Amino acid sequence: MAGYNYEKGMSNNAVTAHDNEALFTRNSINKAALINGLIAAGYEGKMPTLKQIKYVLRDGLIRYEEKHHTGGTWYNETMFYSYKTLAEYLNTNPEMHIDEINPPDPVEGYYATFGGSRSRPKFLGNTEFKGVKRGNWIITDDGKRKKSDSNHITWDFIK
Repeated sequence: MAGYNYEKGMSNNAVTAHDNEALFTRNSINKAALINGLIAAGYEGKMPTLKQIKYVLRDGLIRYEEKHHTGGTWYNETMFYSYKTLAEYLNTNPEMHIDEINPPDPVEGYYATFGGSRSRPKFLGNTEFKGVKRGNWIITDDGKRKKSDSNHITWDFIK
């Protein structure tokens, strides 16, 4: 059914797909829905974590079943995935680990440290670090998170 449902913020086709229990989006999935959907799709292996499933979806390891417009006047596109397709992927890849899907890349570099106030910042020096890069983030060895494309940070991959 064509048209747009302004109350729900998505097209009528997307509302129908969202109400279908065999389909899910990357943002709407939760642990209970994941377990119920995989059991209904016939999956009998070890249950993956929600984080593992989100990596599978984000990295495009399974193809979406439907794509619909959502988001009011912005006309965003939302991908709807099938539990059946996910179960088939998990049956062919039973020993799935996050680090195998998206291995962290070791990096080293330095970032600027500032003091003073927001209106009068004072440059205190550079702080060297080693860590790993995951996506657009660098996690240093001491646990700090730095955005890899932010200002005042210089880094390079360790070979």
